Amino acid sequence: MFIYSILCILAAVFWTLAMYFGKIAMRDTTTVGLNTIRFIVFVVLIFIATLGIEGLQPIEPRMIFPIFMASLTGWIVGATLYFYVLKLDSLHRVGPVSSSSPVWTVVLAVLFLHEKLTLLSFLALLCVITGLVIMTMFSGNGEEKNNSKSNNKLTTAVVAMIGAVLVALSWGSSTVFTKYVLTLYMPFNAMFYKAIFAVIGLLILSYFTKPGYTKHGVVYSIISGLCLITGEIFFMVSLKNIAASQAALLTSSMIPFTFIIGMLFLGEKPTVPGFVSMLFFFTAVVLVAL
Repeated sequence: MFIYSILCILAAVFWTLAMYFGKIAMRDTTTVGLNTIRFIVFVVLIFIATLGIEGLQPIEPRMIFPIFMASLTGWIVGATLYFYVLKLDSLHRVGPVSSSSPVWTVVLAVLFLHEKLTLLSFLALLCVITGLVIMTMFSGNGEEKNNSKSNNKLTTAVVAMIGAVLVALSWGSSTVFTKYVLTLYMPFNAMFYKAIFAVIGLLILSYFTKPGYTKHGVVYSIISGLCLITGEIFFMVSLKNIAASQAALLTSSMIPFTFIIGMLFLGEKPTVPGFVSMLFFFTAVVLVAL
């Protein structure tokens, strides 16, 4: 259990870096453009790794729907919506709320995968919910004043928080579908088939939205994609061996990571409620890792 806990936390580190470089890439491309590049890189590298490490498993007809849903909720809808709301608000607020997906994963895993909810996991779930409530209720950035411009900023922040909650729901659903896929497929095979669906879906979206690309945007999109791949490998290996609810709660460590990166590298200024909510999220990770 300890080694898989470490892998989940490492996955969170690389996913946070993927968010950071994706945020930079969006200065020169759209959310669809960013994710299309990321997943083209993803599918090529994962295909090579799958052939070399596990060998390609044949696709099972009964697994097409759960693979499609895992890809749709996690990588097509979830990732695209995430970077859209990231344009509306700061990383240190959007990141933590969207990373509260363990709330949904735990609920769905108990309902559909029949996993047992331990006392520590239940306490961790309460910590995540508490942190989420604090973050969404106090969504201001501490710079607003009482005027129409500040009201517009507040409205945008609330919309971003609602979008981030929907992202969390999408990612939580994806984890449950992925756990089911892993009952038949090895981790690299599961990632490869998910990535195939993601690339097809994003190429269709690209055809209709016609995203623009610059050298700067492409480079940072690729870097974001490489970080995403690394995080996914760590997470899928862990998810294959531990309960979905445990793995998801451990990846809540993304929450303090996004908070810190937003401050250090993006010049964001978190509020006191933001710090308090981060402590609740971090406590959740510690409880699950015990």
